Parts: sequence; C-alpha cells; structure tokens
Amino acid sequence: MIGVAGGHLAGAADARFVPFPYWSWQVWDSGRDGGVVVAGEAFVSGFPDWYRSRASTLTWGAELSHDPAALLPAAVTYVPGVRYDTRTDGARNPVRERFIFTVSSEVTQVLPNIPHPPSPNREKLAGSCHYTGGQARVLGAQLEEWRRLAAYGVRDVYIRHFDGMWSDIPQGTQEWTLTEHAAPVAGDVAVRKYLDALTELGLLPVLYTNYTDLQPVAAEFDWDMIAQLPDGDLSDYCWPGSYPIKPLRAAELEAKYAPRIAARFGTRGSFCDVHTAVAPWHKLDFDARLPGAGEFGTTYRSYGKLLLNERATYGAVYSEGSAHWLYAGLADGSDAQLRAPRPCLEPFLVDFDLRKIHPLEMDAGMSWLDRYVDSPEDEAALGGPEAAHDRFTAATLAFGHQGTFTQRAFRGYSADLKTYHLLTPLQRLYAMRKAEVIRYRDPGSGALLSTSDAVRSGAYRHSQVYVRYETGLEVWVNGSLTEAWAVESGGETYRLPPSGFLAQGPEGLLVYSAQTDAGRVDFAACAGTWFIDARGTRQTVGPFDTDGAAILRRNANGAWTLWPLGSPGVLRLQATPLGIGPGPAVFVVGESGEQPRPVEMPPDGEWLSVPLGEAPFALVLQPETP
Repeated sequence: MIGVAGGHLAGAADARFVPFPYWSWQVWDSGRDGGVVVAGEAFVSGFPDWYRSRASTLTWGAELSHDPAALLPAAVTYVPGVRYDTRTDGARNPVRERFIFTVSSEVTQVLPNIPHPPSPNREKLAGSCHYTGGQARVLGAQLEEWRRLAAYGVRDVYIRHFDGMWSDIPQGTQEWTLTEHAAPVAGDVAVRKYLDALTELGLLPVLYTNYTDLQPVAAEFDWDMIAQLPDGDLSDYCWPGSYPIKPLRAAELEAKYAPRIAARFGTRGSFCDVHTAVAPWHKLDFDARLPGAGEFGTTYRSYGKLLLNERATYGAVYSEGSAHWLYAGLADGSDAQLRAPRPCLEPFLVDFDLRKIHPLEMDAGMSWLDRYVDSPEDEAALGGPEAAHDRFTAATLAFGHQGTFTQRAFRGYSADLKTYHLLTPLQRLYAMRKAEVIRYRDPGSGALLSTSDAVRSGAYRHSQVYVRYETGLEVWVNGSLTEAWAVESGGETYRLPPSGFLAQGPEGLLVYSAQTDAGRVDFAACAGTWFIDARGTRQTVGPFDTDGAAILRRNANGAWTLWPLGSPGVLRLQATPLGIGPGPAVFVVGESGEQPRPVEMPPDGEWLSVPLGEAPFALVLQPETP
C-alpha cells in the first residue's frame, strides 16, 4: 500500500473501542468505525485531517474489534489510514497529511469538530416533519392523501418527492437525474399545478435532484462526463443503467440545472439525493486531465459547493444521509440514516450527534422506518409493527431529529398524525438548539451519569438518556429494550416502558408515551392543542376520557375542533377546562364540505359525551353565548 498509516495503540490492557452513532468513516462495512478508545480513565481518538489530505481513500491497516464490550488486542490499529492510488497517467498525488490525536479524561473533548457554518433555515424549518416518496403517475391520489392530512391540521411537511417525478417509473428508462422536465406520464404543467396545490395547503413540496448519477438516455449525456478508474476504464454503474458523474462536472451541472428547475416548478427546496449518503472517498475520478484527480478532497469540495448552491437556488436543501456528518451545515439536513449491522438495536449514545452535528443542521427521522428497523426479524424482536414505530419515534426524539412520516396505520388512523402532534411542538424547542446537559441512567443505582462516566461503565448501553436544552425543554427517553424507567417530574411519576419518553417545556408543554395502570398512552398538550392515543384501553388524561385517539384544537374564534381518529368506542371531553357550560351547540362538519348541521350534546356532569355514531370526520364545539 502507498499511503500513511495512523499507527497503533499499545500498553493499555483494559482498552475498548466505543463507536459513536453517526460518526462513520464508511471504511468498515458496518459503518461502526468512528469512535474512541476507552482505557482506564482516559479517552483516546485519532483520525486524519480530511480537509487537508490529498489521498484517494481512507483504509484500516488492521482489523479492529467494533464490539464495545470486547477488550482490544495488546497493540491495535484504531485510526483510519490513507491510501494514494494512481491517476490515469500512472502518477500519484504528492503526500500531504495531518493526523489529529487527542487524549482526555472527558470523552466529549476527543470527538471531532465540524467547522462549518450552521444552516440559516432553523426558524423556517425547525417545526417541519418530513416525508420521502411520490411519483408523477399518481398525482391525483397523492394530492388527496395530503388534503386529508391537511384537514386534520397538518402543515409544514417537507415533502421530498423521489425520482418517479422525473421518470414514468422510479429509475425507469427515461432520464431521472440530469433533467428539467417532469415525467412524460404527467408533464410539466400537471406537476406544477400539483406542487402549487400542496403549497396552498401549507405544505412544502420539493423535487428530487441528484448530480452523482447520469443515464446514457439523458439529453446531454457524454461518456467524457463519467468518472474514470485509475486504469482509465469507466467507473462501475451506480444503479443499472446509471453511471457516476465526475465530481467537478457535478458542481458545474447543478449550477446550470437548478435555476431552471426552480423557475419551471416554483419549488422552495430540494431533496438532493446521494450526496451526503456516501463518504467522498467512495466517489472518485482519477482522470489526470482534471485538477485534483484521484483526491477525495476534490469530491468533498465539489459536493459541498453543490449543496450550498442548492440552498442558495431553492431556499433549502436536504440530502440522503449516512455520511452526513462530513457535510453538516452545508445542507439544512439529511435523512438521519444510521450505519450499523442492526440500526434499531444500537445504543442511544447521542453526544456526537447532539454536540457536533445537531448545532449545524436539522436531520430527519432515523432515515426511513424500513431503514432503521431493516428486517422482519428485528421488527419481531421489538414486538411487532407498532413497537417498531414506537422505537423509531423514541430514537428520533433522543437524537434530536425531525419527525418523519411512515404511511403506517394503527387502529384505523395514520401514525403520521401521531408523529406530527407528538414531535412538532418539541422540534421547535430542540432543533439546532444547544443541549446543555446530557445524562445516562445507570439502572443499577438509578443515578444519572455524565457521558464520560456512562461510557467508562458501559451504562450508556441501556439507552436511558436525559437531555436538557437551552430553551428549557427537558427530554427523558427510555431506549432500553427490556427495562422500564420511572421518571419523577413536576410532582408526577411517569412510567416509561421500552421506547417510552417524556418531554416537558415552557408554558405547560407536556408530551409523553408512558404506561398507566390501564395500559400505554401517548399524549401531547401544547398551546391550545391536545392529542391522545389510548391504544384501545380506557384512559382519562387531560381533557379526554377515551379508549381511542383524538385531536382537540382551539380555534381563533374560541370554538374547539375535535377530530376523532379511527373508531373509538368511548370519547368524552371535560367541559370546564374548555370553557364549555351547559347546553353547548355541536356542529358536525362532513368531509365533502356540506353545510354544518347542529347537534345538541348534553353535558354528563363535568364530562361531555361525544355522540360519535359513525365517527364523523370532525366536530366543531362552539359554546353558547348568553
């Protein structure tokens, strides 16, 4: 190998390697290769300076155990090395490297810094949930689904349409990256009308962009645009029928196409796929005719510039994620894809994400649910589909990410409504906000440990984490797969089951997924809006008495809108907190928009029994005026 090795660690008999989620060099196949060595009271890290290197790729000089419970060998390579491959002219780039080694008794001091400016879009996007999907051939059906969600009060969803908006079928026979024309099955006019209709609903629809792949069917395809291998051959295809664009050309092409797409479709954001999903040493061009050939730094700088230009052109940009820590802040965020053998079973070790990535951008979900719980076996191990969704939500909150819609349904209603009402009130208080305190519960003593003590003792592996943000928001998340956690706060005790959580903030903000004597309940109270999912067991919480799910929201005129979700058998509302006295008038509002019709709802003591009947779409409760 022609390159530089990072050396090895010796003389530490009790050393262990602890990987930190989202710190992935993408050198080891599982992605769990970014972390620190724990040796007694000391924490040790080492890595090449990826900003200064002229190497082609990172590499491990020897196998490293990535099991945090396993002791390391007496002498082990724990630092990625670098390799210099030949360009197409047979020469290698001059060696230029700097390695950074850090030793400290505080683990957070040995984590790498990311010296980028933060996203300027926090105020605009902090409350957004995310959804990825959508194809041009089903515009009408998609629009109806979003209209239904919007009728439940859902707004501010960053809808990342996928490549099926450019091709009749996803990754089909038409060009779907380097194009400015919608899929022929719909056409530009229909797609523009569809996007405008979503915008009118208060949503944020964006289109797929991608400057890493190019298809030979593209209008301006040229084989000279495709990246070359050291022997001069073309790089392998990215997808069948799709080849990697030279990184230098990618930045040039994006600058050409982005303004055209923005003008044609009026979009105010983009989903720039792939760019943050792969480390720059996996997207190389060795063509010696171009400057920076064979250097991963060329790819890094090109993609960084490209992402900044996407934001400048559209107003916002998200990407696919997985190697997104390298680009944090250059995009507004990415799908928070976690590289690990079994992502949903990884410990909730949140410090690298919350302290290094989180201040710079707003990442979404744990990527998609199917990527986080990526096998039927893991879904079964968690307890089934709903338990998998619970873990997805708990992890999203623990790592401070934005909610991601999954299009799952439980008990007759969309779980996306739950995601929206549980997480959006919290996101406004934690997205890109400083995590002032991070602690991990030691199940043995019940104590909340600092990160350094939790990593030394291994207590972090129980995934019971507490975070306090600068906004005053406090979050407790029980990521344990088997253990409950009783949290006392505000004079109340909340029993958090596996994947349960509690969040409390200013002005009475309260959100939780907790266990009661009756069963598990999800509840949110924030600024005139309440949400409950009683999961089929009778629960009396806040203004609700129900065994189903519902949303209750105060309107500007003092009335209340109630959305019963699914088909709950029982639904009562406590009258006094809502300012409703005897004899209120209740109006049923139909989905088809017919005129409201009055229905008397007599009070049952302090409780108003809602006449669900066939579970109407919405009820508007207007207290009678004297």
